[in-house]
This record gives sequence, C-alpha cells and structure tokens, in this order.
Amino acid sequence: MESSDFKDFKEFSKNVVNLDVDSTGRRIKWREIRVMHFESHFQNTCTIQYDYGGEYHFLHLIPKKLRHHSVTFVELQTLYHDGGATKLSKVKFADLLKLCNKNVIPGSYREFYESLPHEDNQRTVVKCG
Repeated sequence: MESSDFKDFKEFSKNVVNLDVDSTGRRIKWREIRVMHFESHFQNTCTIQYDYGGEYHFLHLIPKKLRHHSVTFVELQTLYHDGGATKLSKVKFADLLKLCNKNVIPGSYREFYESLPHEDNQRTVVKCG
C-alpha cells in the first residue's frame, strides 16, 4: 500500500446518515474494519470486511438532506497530502521497537517498524530491561 491509498472520511461522514448499522441491522465495529470497497455503479453502498478474505457486510450510505436540498457525496481526499505518512513521535517509535525486542511484535516485522518515519530520524537504540 502507498500513502495515496489512505483516504480522509471526515467530510464524507458529515454528509451521510446510517453509519451505525449494516444492511442486516448489525452494529458496525469501525475500529475492526480491514477492507472498505466502493463501486461507482453502487453509489450509495459500501462493502466492508472485518477480516481479509472474510464475510462481506453491506453498508447503505444515505445522504443527508439539508433544508430540502439533497447533498451529493464528496470525492474522498487523500489523507496524507505531503505524499507520506505523518511521523511517529520519538516515544511511540521507541515503544514499538521495545515491542519488537520483547517479541510481542514478531521479529519478521522488525524491519518494517524500523523503517517507519519518526521524529528525530536518527537511529534509536532501545535496551530491553
């Protein structure tokens, strides 16, 4: 994935009702969504998945009406405008590396975490207690 794959849903959410339940009436667990899929020929529907390759759930997006005028959906903007993700704080970066050192995060991911942009991009040495 690239930074351009991350979209800003803030403006979109202001113009939509029914962001609480899916088409079967089940409550949407926003923090657990792994995949959101939009198709142009289903303008008011979004499919979501909580697991990659898992069951699809349909979310019917209903535009809000403001004083007798329909609101059209806005085009999703890229979340990171500078072409890259925001930097992690030095403390958060050090905490992530500690989790790698303690094998809470599997060692196979260590290189990824070490390459994350962070404040004071000098290599941080973290000692495990």
